[in-house]
Amino acid sequence: MSEDKVQNLHFDVKASSKTPVETVVETPGSEIIIRDPEAYNKFDRLVNPEEYLLGSLAGCISRIAHIVAYEKDLELEELNIDIGGEINPSKFLGEESKEGSKFREIDVKIKADIEADEEEFREWIRQIRERSQIVDTVENSVSVNIGMSRL
Repeated sequence: MSEDKVQNLHFDVKASSKTPVETVVETPGSEIIIRDPEAYNKFDRLVNPEEYLLGSLAGCISRIAHIVAYEKDLELEELNIDIGGEINPSKFLGEESKEGSKFREIDVKIKADIEADEEEFREWIRQIRERSQIVDTVENSVSVNIGMSRL
């Protein structure tokens, strides 16, 4: 009896920058501009790398929430996700720090208008957490291999 094996998905982005405050990221289907709002007019609608990370987490949770609701035949009318966290900027600023420069913790608050009893609701939440690849990546350290070359 052979076990079906799901093929891994591979994702790629390409990024370029000429200044420390702006990076252009190209994905196969779009372009993302990451800018440091402190370097620009604060009224511009800019997103920094940390907000993109939190936004990716929210997008992944949202996608999984809708998929699980569909699979379990639960009516999900509306989903609101609030995510926040704190980073110690010392290392980023080039200062000595024993503390890493990562988020200390990330708080996720989900509010849902979903037709589910308490048991179904708890199982829905459990599966969102368990199946979210971004939650898994953020919670469990992943190796980041950085290769360098000259242009």
